[in-house]
Amino acid sequence: SITEFYYDFANICYFLKRYTECNLSIQKGIATYSTDLDKYLVNLTLYKLYSLKGYLNYFIYKNKEQACKDWSRAGELGDKDAFDFIKQYCNK
Repeated sequence: SITEFYYDFANICYFLKRYTECNLSIQKGIATYSTDLDKYLVNLTLYKLYSLKGYLNYFIYKNKEQACKDWSRAGELGDKDAFDFIKQYCNK
């Protein structure tokens, strides 16, 4: 799916420290969610996008408030690990 493509690209950019491109890819992936036809796969990918967005906001942009919102959204979408991130980084 196109959403999964954007997640994969964002993930690669994150590890290559190309954070601006990572952020743009995350935003595009989230934006394409409503038009992507493979909803099951997209739901799995969507929470990964929000989780990665949380990492980017917390560790790179130092935006704790937004990171916690992103991890919360990831958790709502099914990412069980997101709640561990919230406990570790947001509840301090």
